[in-house]
Amino acid sequence: MSQTRFDTIRPYIEKHDNIADLGIGKGYYYARAKVKNVVGIDISEENLAKLKTHSPHIQTFVRDVSDTQLPDKTYDLVVMSQILEHLQDYEPVLNEAKRICKSGGYFLIGTPIEDYDKLHFHPVWTEEDMKELGKKMGDIIALKKGEDWWLLYVRNVVVPEGSEDEPLEDLEEIKDYVSIIFVHWSQNPERSAISKASLKSLQATIHIPAEIIVVDNGNNLEDSKFFLEECQNKRIALYIRNADNLHFSYARNQAMPEATGKWVAIVDNDIIYRDHWLELGIKCLTHFSDKKLIYSPINYPYVHKRDPRWRHGQLEVKGRHFNLTERAGSNCMLMKRETFLEMGKFELHKKSGCLYTDKLVNAGYLTITPAINWAFDAGLRKGFNFSGDFSIKRTLSDGTNISFN
Repeated sequence: MSQTRFDTIRPYIEKHDNIADLGIGKGYYYARAKVKNVVGIDISEENLAKLKTHSPHIQTFVRDVSDTQLPDKTYDLVVMSQILEHLQDYEPVLNEAKRICKSGGYFLIGTPIEDYDKLHFHPVWTEEDMKELGKKMGDIIALKKGEDWWLLYVRNVVVPEGSEDEPLEDLEEIKDYVSIIFVHWSQNPERSAISKASLKSLQATIHIPAEIIVVDNGNNLEDSKFFLEECQNKRIALYIRNADNLHFSYARNQAMPEATGKWVAIVDNDIIYRDHWLELGIKCLTHFSDKKLIYSPINYPYVHKRDPRWRHGQLEVKGRHFNLTERAGSNCMLMKRETFLEMGKFELHKKSGCLYTDKLVNAGYLTITPAINWAFDAGLRKGFNFSGDFSIKRTLSDGTNISFN
């Protein structure tokens, strides 16, 4: 492997802790990269023996790459480097990679640009071929072109499968309008891809009258073009773009006066939704209309175990169970319009979501969440660094000064 190709691959594999490499071969890049948990699959016992001489820590199996016998949804990164071109039909390998990759995990795929000796089943790979391959696997984060190779890095975005709870279809039909405030800020290419996937997921899983209001905190012109096109095609109702980042708190406040629905959902740009998540929330809040509640489709069971603020018992609706908590919901919450108006604006602060939750708790509200997730946080721990230094200082076009940290 050339130094250039290794230098390109290295940062992608070193950022992951749990890797499956399909067609690992002699795996020379692992001899120079700092990685922990790697499982290598290859059909050649000889290749794996050579791999063990320089990387004895790697667990290896002599198996078909389309039948790895590895567990479902386990690996943060699935690598397929210089393997697809060798296979007459590589679809079974792609399907196997999807099976073992975690929801929100990644694929790293390498191919040659062209094999001049025509020794492969697929000797030529164009840029369009690689983009098509990336779209098939998920959301393309990066596509790198070397002297004679491609490297494709793709996020595996999977809408969660069904759970034991059904979407309360036996309760009253929903007729009221919903306003959804969606705030975007592109810190990096990965976040841009997650944001687009989040909006597409949101649009695909809503089946009741609703308006989507997008506030774009600038920073990426390509993202802005995407949102503008969504607005022009009437897939979102309103698009607001700030020239520079004004933080999620200010952006949410910008959208508040534009929200007209009887229900209001405030969502971040890193949530992937399960079908009918919104209807479930509205029916749940309607059923418990005598209680002071907001709704979030995301349940964080690992936090419930260590923080008593997350544990306030359960409620039951037609045999389906819902958890009560103080802390869930700041990145995806649904409430009645009167609750929305009662709580008022978000405080301009880097932890504005937490402060808003505190305000809800002080006003007597709890968050109700389904026992099993109806959405998942695709950007968890990959977004804003709350522990780092942070400040916003801007002068708007009307002369208003904004300053907070």
